[in-house]
Amino acid sequence: MSLLQDLFINILNMSITASYVAIGVILVRLLLKKAPKVFSYILWAPVLFRLVCPFSFDSAFSFFNLINLNAKQGIGVSEFVPQNIGLMQTPAIQSGIGSIDSAVNASLPPAIPTASVNPMQIWMAVLSLIWISGVIALLVYSIVSYVKIKGKLQTATRVDGNVFETDAIGTAFVCGFIRPKIYVPANIGDANLSYILEHERTHIRRKDYLIKPLAFLALILHWFNPLMWLCFALMSRDMEMSCDESVLHKLGDSAKGGYSGSLLSLAVKRKGLLAANPLAFGESHVKTRIKNILNFKKPAFWVIMVAVVAVCGAAIAFAANPPKGGTISEEDKRKLADVVSEYYMKADPANKGTLKIYNIKKFGSSYLVLTQKYRGEGESFSVLFLADSSFNIVAKAPGDIPISPCFSANVVKYQGKSIVYGNFKNKKWNPQTDLVTDVQIDFIKITFEDGTYVREQVSMDKGYIVVVDTLSNIRNIEVYNSKGELQSDLINESACSEYNFIKAENETVSWQEEEKDSNTLFDKSKVQEYWLETVVIHDCLIKEGPGENYKSVGNLKYGDIVVARGRYGNWFLCFADNVQGEFWIEAGNLIDEQRHTEYNLGIITADEVKVGTVTLYKGNLVQVLKRDEDKTCVTIRVIDINVGKTGWIKNSDYVPAKEGVYFNQAYLRKGTAIYEEPSLKARQLDDYGTKNTELLVNIEKERNGWVLISTYGPVNGWVRKENIFIPMPDAMTDEEQKALQVVKEYFDAFGEADYDKMRTLATENHNRNLVHDGDVWGMKWAKAKQIELIRDPRFLGVENSEPVLVFNVSVDMETVKTSAQYPATQTSFYVVLIKGDDGSWHVDSYTTG
Repeated sequence: MSLLQDLFINILNMSITASYVAIGVILVRLLLKKAPKVFSYILWAPVLFRLVCPFSFDSAFSFFNLINLNAKQGIGVSEFVPQNIGLMQTPAIQSGIGSIDSAVNASLPPAIPTASVNPMQIWMAVLSLIWISGVIALLVYSIVSYVKIKGKLQTATRVDGNVFETDAIGTAFVCGFIRPKIYVPANIGDANLSYILEHERTHIRRKDYLIKPLAFLALILHWFNPLMWLCFALMSRDMEMSCDESVLHKLGDSAKGGYSGSLLSLAVKRKGLLAANPLAFGESHVKTRIKNILNFKKPAFWVIMVAVVAVCGAAIAFAANPPKGGTISEEDKRKLADVVSEYYMKADPANKGTLKIYNIKKFGSSYLVLTQKYRGEGESFSVLFLADSSFNIVAKAPGDIPISPCFSANVVKYQGKSIVYGNFKNKKWNPQTDLVTDVQIDFIKITFEDGTYVREQVSMDKGYIVVVDTLSNIRNIEVYNSKGELQSDLINESACSEYNFIKAENETVSWQEEEKDSNTLFDKSKVQEYWLETVVIHDCLIKEGPGENYKSVGNLKYGDIVVARGRYGNWFLCFADNVQGEFWIEAGNLIDEQRHTEYNLGIITADEVKVGTVTLYKGNLVQVLKRDEDKTCVTIRVIDINVGKTGWIKNSDYVPAKEGVYFNQAYLRKGTAIYEEPSLKARQLDDYGTKNTELLVNIEKERNGWVLISTYGPVNGWVRKENIFIPMPDAMTDEEQKALQVVKEYFDAFGEADYDKMRTLATENHNRNLVHDGDVWGMKWAKAKQIELIRDPRFLGVENSEPVLVFNVSVDMETVKTSAQYPATQTSFYVVLIKGDDGSWHVDSYTTG
């Protein structure tokens, strides 16, 4: 029974592989629609090859390089269904199509520890029996059909050579495998006979009488795959049509009418038994064939040449397997080893340990290199290097080495992929029992929270590097021996460490010094709670901690959306979809909270538009955060989610709000009474404490000066129309305009490092405490890029009043520490102005919050 199950799993994997090839062939056939049908016929050879041959060859030109298959690669087909699936604790397939995998894997029964047999073993036994029963039934049917045909042909009489006629059949066909004979109906007529004989002789010359039965035998083995039945039908049609074209090519265009008439006359005489028998070459697809005959023209030479090249290339691509782990030549491996060795010599010159390169894997046009160079003291660890196509080290990430578990697990999330890597050990120690046991690891299985599953063959002395198209967290990692026996797993015996790629510089520090610097601590108890989804307004580095002295862990681009969840001075603790883990970013690189709360509304004019994860429709209101030349960053002010409500839309998708103009959303004035019906005599409804705030509402309908409103909460009912409004941005007063002009002049002077003019625009406090010899507040110069009035600066410990105003200023600047480590950069801070006794405004101080 085990042999039958193994055979069935092999057939399953071959069938899935052939299905991918079949889909490719069907698509290529469409491109060859104008080419002779013999090329379409030849294209089916790789499908037949995949159906019957469990072995193939590797090639960089394999069709499967275009498909993201995470299945184990063997010497023949990909192992979509694991050979040991019946023994696995959590059985799973990997067809290469995520939705199919998720649906099938969810239905597969897990192993039951207390059961004597895994439920999946029973499933596989039953499915194997069903499969072999279907194979036997179809074989018996085919043999019986063939015997019946041979019985009918016993009365046939020889006409000439290998041509026989009989009145027991209704159509002509070839029968026989060693000495094939042509059988035709009696009284077929000399005119029709000449065409039919030429057609059937063409079949014999091309060995179609052997090819079609072989194809049907392959179909019998894969009878459970409906795509293979379609392929057999299409192949049969291509075979007949290519044979028709061969006859016309020999007889000329004048034969089209007579040849078509012969097909039509024989089609009328078709008998069900012969038409159904797969081993008989009766007429088929008559309507399509006649159309093809009447439209047939001898192809131009260039068409033939293009078709030959296309079919040869496609046949090789469909028949070949993808290279295991990408194509990496021995020369490229040597170059990578050299560059890694050179990097260690520069970055850690005191390390005299032996360099060991565990694994090298292609990553797009780049390379991943898993290495270790142990000093012989302290804790050992591996390093995963990322090298570009020119063999330059561009980034690195540390990795754990297994100590008590038999494997280590590390992950870097990079460019939308999870790179999982680690090493193996041939023993594992159980700290509870103090027992040490031997292990053998041949396969690794990685399961992610989103259901993505990867299973790969591994070698214990090379470790592993597995690249998966998901950013989901890892649920479990399991390692098995070749018998499918679980050796260890992540949940019970190991742990997975998450790292980020660190940009590789030509520094000459040891790994120990680097780790110490990255672990510098700050007072985490002083991190203030905060929550704001906002947008990055400058390209910037992100840090491990709240300060420039912390190690950079990546970078963000202008326009990236982040969520700030904590604040420490002028730094925000954030997370983002495109960055693994939390990080710190300076406040000046983000649009602040005030911009989110001040009224600067837009009205959606597109029928439908996506903002973050929320779909908005025509007439909805959005808060405008930042407008560029062709796009605008907006957020949704009132909605019951904290993230996923901020994003970029096209400028053509909205218009700035105008006073008094609204569609299906607007604001409800403070203190508005809400009624059950559109009448002042109707029952007044509970406002749930919203009378003291302006409330965003949906406009359901209007009637005689009344508006029916609804909200995302419990507030619903009728209000008077005059209480519905669109709030507009507050215009600056004359005094605010005067203060703004002072700020502009001040930073015009600062941009030229004209400290004397800056002093004339500032207070004595400013000149005494901020201006030094060669800098102001540590900056050599600063050019203002954006200046905004802060309407409510109480979060800074300041209140706007008649003598005090606060502006937020974004600048390009150069610090007094300018070097390769501290180049000119961008930041923002708050500028406090004080109104003097003479009525003029002066810059008094800076603050970061």
